[in-house]
Amino acid sequence: MQRGVSQPEGQCGIAMQASYPTKSAPHARTVREGSHTDEL
Repeated sequence: MQRGVSQPEGQCGIAMQASYPTKSAPHARTVREGSHTDEL
């Protein structure tokens, strides 16, 4: 990927339909420092 490309669709078309992750619910539990568990 490259910034500042003059074409509105970008270099490969990825800018045509961009998507971004959103968080819809608060995190249910606190993670202790040193924990290596990853929740999705």
